[in-house]
Amino acid sequence: MIREIGQHVLAAALSPTERLEAMRNLESFHFADLTRPSVYVPLLLVSVLAVAALVAYRRHRARAALVAAFGRAAGRVEMTPAERTVLARIARAAEPRALNETWTLALAFDDGMKRVLVDRVMRELAPAARRRVHEVIVSLRSKLGLAPAGEASAEASGLVRDARVTLAHPGASPEVGGTVVGVGNREVTVRLDEALEFRTGAAVLRQVRGREQWEFSVAVGQAEGDMVRVRLIGTPQMTNLRRFARVATRRPIHVARYDFAHEGPEGRLPEFAEGTLIEIAGPGLRIEGPIKAALGERVLVVLEVDESRCFRGMGIVRRFTPSDKGPAELAVELTCMNEQEVARLVKETNDTARDAAHGGTPASARAAAA
Repeated sequence: MIREIGQHVLAAALSPTERLEAMRNLESFHFADLTRPSVYVPLLLVSVLAVAALVAYRRHRARAALVAAFGRAAGRVEMTPAERTVLARIARAAEPRALNETWTLALAFDDGMKRVLVDRVMRELAPAARRRVHEVIVSLRSKLGLAPAGEASAEASGLVRDARVTLAHPGASPEVGGTVVGVGNREVTVRLDEALEFRTGAAVLRQVRGREQWEFSVAVGQAEGDMVRVRLIGTPQMTNLRRFARVATRRPIHVARYDFAHEGPEGRLPEFAEGTLIEIAGPGLRIEGPIKAALGERVLVVLEVDESRCFRGMGIVRRFTPSDKGPAELAVELTCMNEQEVARLVKETNDTARDAAHGGTPASARAAAA
């Protein structure tokens, strides 16, 4: 059947007399007749033209899609006539390829910009006009969110796939939550929790890691539905979300489990265990010692402030880490304190930090030496 179809198709290239003769007796048709120039030359030309038309059509479609993408990005910001003219030339000069993970709007902009800067029209401009074009390109980069990124890459900055982040324009509220779905050298792709019309240009990306908040200055290059592609700019800034600063120290402290208050109608004396305070953060204490406590259990803490004063308070165990090879470690949050008691602990934290800055010498000893 395929042979018969091929015979009919190829017979269309024959002259009317040859076609009539072939139709009278298809079995007598030989493919050797196609070796004549009058037959294979038209077939070859038709094939070449068909392939060229297909390639041209696909490039036209890709260029139209790229120009439309630049148009959508430009429609979200205010632009001058000069900026729109230069952007249109860059969009038409860029390699007409479909936008994807490897060919982004930023790469297309760079490619089109390089082609525009070396074309004949640009070379014939006066030096002042060329400088003006460069200034317009710099302005376009900033407005479209295509500014060059800083030295630190996304991976080096700690951004990884599936990380939760928030994205917002500078000074805008509220922030939009999202999930990192792609991490490149200097580009990050975020899927927003809800599809929003996110403008291109400068933005702020934030990520919380434990008690630290990392803030990245970014430039939004593409925003399609719930997918936003940004480029990192500069160095990220870290903010400590803890209410109180954490200061390392080594001081004696006594801890007793609070179950003594529930032993009979008269109760019993607390059984204190001596430990070492290794970190203080206002009402937050990290303690090492031969202490056994359960998560969420209440404990009584006695901390010696100086030779004549001590602090007593009740706290809750927030973390307990037992150890077979050394002392256990527990984190205690002191509760049920008034403002004066909190202020005392904050002052103690600050004094400890100052002592550490002077090699561990207490403030009283420094005052006596002075």
